[in-house]
Amino acid sequence: MRIRSRSAAMFKIIRISVALISAWSIRLGMCGPLGEPAAGDLLDSALGYAAVYHVEKAENLCNQALETTSDSALSARAHWIKAAAYAHYQVEYRSEKYKEKLAAEKDLVRRLQPDLLARDLARLEILLAFHRPGAPLPQTVLEQMRRQLLAAESKNPATAAETQLSDPVHIYQMAHAYLTAARLLPEGRETERNSFCEHAERLFQKAAQMKPDCYEFAAYHLTALGTTERTDEALRLAQDILARFDGKVPFPPLGDRGPACLYAATLAMSDAKQAEQWLDERVRRPAADAWVHYEVTVARANDATSPTQQVRLWEDLLARMEAGEIPTPGTYLHAKASALYKLAHYQSREAAARTDPAQSRRGWENALATCDRLMQLSPHYAEVHYNRGIVLNVLAELADEPERSKTYRDAARKEFRLQMEHDWQGTAARAARAKLDAMPN
Repeated sequence: MRIRSRSAAMFKIIRISVALISAWSIRLGMCGPLGEPAAGDLLDSALGYAAVYHVEKAENLCNQALETTSDSALSARAHWIKAAAYAHYQVEYRSEKYKEKLAAEKDLVRRLQPDLLARDLARLEILLAFHRPGAPLPQTVLEQMRRQLLAAESKNPATAAETQLSDPVHIYQMAHAYLTAARLLPEGRETERNSFCEHAERLFQKAAQMKPDCYEFAAYHLTALGTTERTDEALRLAQDILARFDGKVPFPPLGDRGPACLYAATLAMSDAKQAEQWLDERVRRPAADAWVHYEVTVARANDATSPTQQVRLWEDLLARMEAGEIPTPGTYLHAKASALYKLAHYQSREAAARTDPAQSRRGWENALATCDRLMQLSPHYAEVHYNRGIVLNVLAELADEPERSKTYRDAARKEFRLQMEHDWQGTAARAARAKLDAMPN
């Protein structure tokens, strides 16, 4: 299966692989008229669905919130979530499916509360430029972004450098352009990659100094520091971010797991065992969020000696989430989705290790059921169709009856075709096509 394992490298922090979305800081009470959810509660859930790429659900919840509130700030946030959901999907699935809707929602945000545009939409706008269908080479997009941002400040792109940008949001965007270009450069371009990372780090630092109260500016400065391998500086900055922002991030970037996990990932770069110990202490706090529990489970699963132990760890985490033992408001849906993704992976490994055909078949059926649970949260989450197709293919091989085998294979083909329609990170469609072509007629 194509479920990727966690990496301690700071470059991975900017991926979504996988993300923490904190609860809104402003709420309008527990319920609306006649016991209906208040706008704040609806938006809390909508942000969670935006994080797991369930655009239609996020959109519907935002529309419900807009129907129940006349508060201009909450209305602006509803439009912001819709815009973020559209942009987030388009970036990760290399699509322009919501292009017109995104433009309309950004325009509404600009009119209602323009400062919200800096809250993650600025970052997503840069990523869209690099990941849009038919995008040119990273270096070309980088130059296009430089010229566009300088022109936005009425500076001559032919003579001005990005160091002359004065708007902190534009500086932040230019930094993301350098960081994204560095990540997309082909192998063998290490000198250029390192130069781009150093440019990004300096620009992020400048933006963070200009807006010291902005979490995402500080968080991505830390990400860029990690790419330059200045681990001591990165750890000091991670400690500072934890002290200043822990539990105080009303608008985290989609894909972010919060100051605690950011600190643990930074610490792991120099001392993985100490990072695990720190997370073990952190998870004992009554208010430890779902992402901290998730990271602890990742570490324990990596230390486990068998797929069966790994399966039990992820089953236990999900059982505690669903029993309400771990704080899991709607905005923590991504932690649950990621846990289900991991569980399906380890269930598949456990099933593949079984020598008894009946036990193996039950194991693959468990993995299939977990994929189905995940798709209830998000119908097209990451590579769930690809993974589900693999499971169905194996079940077809294990089936006792030809007709049942055919049913499984037909279902597998459908999943691979669905994955081709939802091209996660620009590679899933090609992998699904290869599997589809290899299947017997």
